[in-house]
Amino acid sequence: MRWYQVMPFNDLWIGEMLPVKVGGVNVLLVNVEDDVRAMLDRCPHRSTPLSDGMLEGSKLTCALHH
Repeated sequence: MRWYQVMPFNDLWIGEMLPVKVGGVNVLLVNVEDDVRAMLDRCPHRSTPLSDGMLEGSKLTCALHH
């Protein structure tokens, strides 16, 4: 596993999502209660960007699945 620094921690606010490209891969960063998480920015069902969805608390909802 490789670690990439993409931005300062404090630049991503609680409840905020940010799509970034890391090592040629589309990644979605989300800040859930001051815990930054990274995931592929792609719905596994329809391959649409998860960054088009909505983050409510710790629940990320795909724009196509509501």
